[in-house]
Amino acid sequence: MWEPQQPSVRMVTRLLLLTSVLLSTCQVAESQALFTIRSVTLTLEPSNAVSQGTNVTVRCKALASSSGFLNREYTIYKDNTVVYTKSSTTTEDLLYSLRMARVANTGKYKCKVNIQGKELSINSEKLTLTG
Repeated sequence: MWEPQQPSVRMVTRLLLLTSVLLSTCQVAESQALFTIRSVTLTLEPSNAVSQGTNVTVRCKALASSSGFLNREYTIYKDNTVVYTKSSTTTEDLLYSLRMARVANTGKYKCKVNIQGKELSINSEKLTLTG
């Protein structure tokens, strides 16, 4: 008569570890696939028209629906030329500072966000410096 053998502690440990790895891999893959980029907005602060010497902040905000961790890559363009790129794992706005802005900073600024291969950009905002 055949009697079932008890699995060894080592075998049980390996099976539990393998199960855990497979479950966590599935959860990460699922959370990365389940999102959309809802919107991207760009604002020029304090305004679109400022005097020379004013500190200007280019703010890019991306809203994404997500059930997990997402790596975001932000790209700021001025007149269709890349001026700043940054990767982030947070949902905080990207801030690009123009310290003591001058006439050479005048132009059309645009923000593009890439999350896990999905991209969204917005229409450009024109910055005008006077004086």
